[in-house]
Amino acid sequence: MPHECSILAFVSIVAAMGSSALAQPGVLVYDPGLGTLPTAQGWTLVDTPGEPAPTVSGGALHTGPTNINPRQYWYKVFDRPLYFADGVFIEADLEIIQSTYNPTSGGAGQRAGYYLSISDNSGRYVFAGISSSVLFLTATDTAPVGPSCPSVAFAAAGARRLFRLEADESGARLLVDGVLKLSMPLGTETTTANRPVFSDLSVVGAHTANLYALRTSAPPPICPADFDADGTVDFFDYDAFVICFEGGACPPGKTADFDGDGTVDFFDYDAFVVAFESPC
Repeated sequence: MPHECSILAFVSIVAAMGSSALAQPGVLVYDPGLGTLPTAQGWTLVDTPGEPAPTVSGGALHTGPTNINPRQYWYKVFDRPLYFADGVFIEADLEIIQSTYNPTSGGAGQRAGYYLSISDNSGRYVFAGISSSVLFLTATDTAPVGPSCPSVAFAAAGARRLFRLEADESGARLLVDGVLKLSMPLGTETTTANRPVFSDLSVVGAHTANLYALRTSAPPPICPADFDADGTVDFFDYDAFVICFEGGACPPGKTADFDGDGTVDFFDYDAFVVAFESPC
């Protein structure tokens, strides 16, 4: 069997690695200083017809005044897993000029004119609502103000501040200029997975704002040794490569030509072992 030549090395690698851990996420940045809208930097715009067109000037993304009923927001869907368990965030250097707040929205729950949101690979999600005078956290579309959807009075309008929404298995947190303002447990509802979202998400909210920078967690870069592309480097990657190398099924988009020279030979096997012994 071709892979027997490195089996001892593989055993020692597995022992050193222990149980596999999820890869730490990377960071995705939207920079208005480049002079382009988020769509030009890989974000998708959801825009109700009739909303004022967003603009970029002076190093800021200007949105609004949006109307009370339509929506205008950007999102980014990732093609690789993002996990709350690794600790994720979305952070906005943001000047709220005006943003509405509705504590009940017809009994359906809190709504604001501006949002930060992020969901993970399982579809769990958290929202931070930012209005001119109130901040809130929620992981449901229906719950009113309460322990699972906390809110706090906060004068957000008229100043440039750093809003940061964090989520991990212990719960979600909203920080402003590095100071914790709200926290809550994660919810159980699910929505579209693997996407950060920002701007006007609510059909009963409106805002005017300037966004100077946005940073958010993104799935880690693809690691060559992550042969099965599940976000981890472990025995399953080694096994998947060996099966592929020996002529069996390869993971989608993968080939046994690991070194990319157009042939499948022992140089590919050796190259994979080197990558596996030094994972990303």
